[in-house]
Amino acid sequence: MVIIHKALTLVGFPTGAGVAWILSIILLTVAVRFAIFPLFTKQIRSQRAMQALQPELKKLQARYKGKNDPVSRQNMQQEMMALYKEHGTSPFASCLPILVQLPIITALFRVLAATAGLETGAYPRASIGPLGKTFAMEINRTEFLGVNMIQTFSSVTSTHDKIVIGGMILVMVLTQFLVMRQITVKNMPASALEGPQAQMQKTMMYVMPLMIGFTGFLFQVGLLFYMLTTNFFTMFQQIWAINAMPTPGSEAYAKWHKKQTAKYDAFRAKTMEEYEEKISKAALESPEAVKELEDERAEVLLNQRIKLGLEDKKKLEAKMAAVEEPQVRIQPTRKPRSQRKGNNQAIPGATRDESGNMRSDEDIMANDGEEGLTEDEIARRRYLRRAEQRARKAELRKQKQKQRQERLRQQGKRPGDLEMN
Repeated sequence: MVIIHKALTLVGFPTGAGVAWILSIILLTVAVRFAIFPLFTKQIRSQRAMQALQPELKKLQARYKGKNDPVSRQNMQQEMMALYKEHGTSPFASCLPILVQLPIITALFRVLAATAGLETGAYPRASIGPLGKTFAMEINRTEFLGVNMIQTFSSVTSTHDKIVIGGMILVMVLTQFLVMRQITVKNMPASALEGPQAQMQKTMMYVMPLMIGFTGFLFQVGLLFYMLTTNFFTMFQQIWAINAMPTPGSEAYAKWHKKQTAKYDAFRAKTMEEYEEKISKAALESPEAVKELEDERAEVLLNQRIKLGLEDKKKLEAKMAAVEEPQVRIQPTRKPRSQRKGNNQAIPGATRDESGNMRSDEDIMANDGEEGLTEDEIARRRYLRRAEQRARKAELRKQKQKQRQERLRQQGKRPGDLEMN
């Protein structure tokens, strides 16, 4: 706080008692909130993961319902922790931002309570870090609407002072209520708004601000500035989080999904138009070129869906790996000699389709099972197939490199040397 005050005086704010000390508390709050911003995003992601986990947690609790013996309770806790670990969340992740701020709030409360003692010499030490007698005198004489920065609701006597501090406490309660309402109403799925847990959350939405309001009567005006700035900053953070990372199934998610889908539709229309021209030109050259362009277009569209958040790449790969089974081609039986034609020579690795055209085994395997699928589903399958092929080729290259290094090692050479024939 003292460092921020010195910086403000360097840019032109007046020294001594005045607005610079109020701004230093506000800027300290903003700095702390930006510092813990990664914890805030982690909290939001953890809340989303917890919402996605609710159906599985309910099934787990139903399975252990009525089993109150220690072994069953321990097994249930272990399975719950395994679920949390699998989804990368924790029930305590939402507490991190509050826990980080508690020492700062406590320290600011103690500093503001000690400034009077620093000025009179009653405090056991001459200073608290860089805050000495001179700065303590400036803080003690800094006022907001005629109320001293170190005063509390119980320490003031005039009606004017009580109205000012009471108004600050009221604004603090209202902003805290709005913050909690943002989370509960706009960023919660419909399934989470029913049941005992939802009722508890609604109760906390009203009880929590009132509890904070009662503690506000013990806070100095300077600390009330910290709390108010925190609440306003959190409100803007929540607005950003609701628009950028809405919880699936919530009202905010429906609006976000509609907006992202509109972006994807515009991109898809433009991409389809571009590739139609390329495909029409490639059709004059070879069917293979057309197939490559179609696969490339499908991959571009799927990558855009992943970029816009309409598809989760990890979940998509896991889902397709679980659903798809290895494709096994049934070898055709040899035709009798009387049914063979002299001009139809067998082509290695190829079979005839229903129209009598020769098709390679790779084409059959690539397009097998795509009938009846939507274009997006086909795009997903082709994208994953190409990714699998790239990974397989990379693995083969690594294996060849290891084999070569092993041969060089056996010949007593280094990796950069040529091999002996």
